[in-house]
Amino acid sequence: MRILIGNHIDPSIRERHDMRAWTQRLLWFARPGDLLILCCEPDTAFVDYALAHTGVKREELTVLAAPAGAWGDRLLDPASLTVPAFVEQVRAALGPAGPTRSRRCSRCGRRPP
Repeated sequence: MRILIGNHIDPSIRERHDMRAWTQRLLWFARPGDLLILCCEPDTAFVDYALAHTGVKREELTVLAAPAGAWGDRLLDPASLTVPAFVEQVRAALGPAGPTRSRRCSRCGRRPP
């Protein structure tokens, strides 16, 4: 399981005020077994659309919405990732084994993306 966090590239993006749709782009990169953390629950129609193109099934993903922070649920507040109740949600989603580490490529020695 990988942990993917839908955050923002640059602080200037915060000036746009509502980036909920932008952070949902994370669904395009999701693989079966991944844990996605977003600023709010993703749009159901977009989830269906993205997963239909990637071949990942909805039940193969875990999606958590971080607690609302300084910008409500419009932007991910990094401080919300450390709220104790949310940390417990993440722990529960990961299970006792935690996230998996990417294996190194036997040919070149690099980790896959």
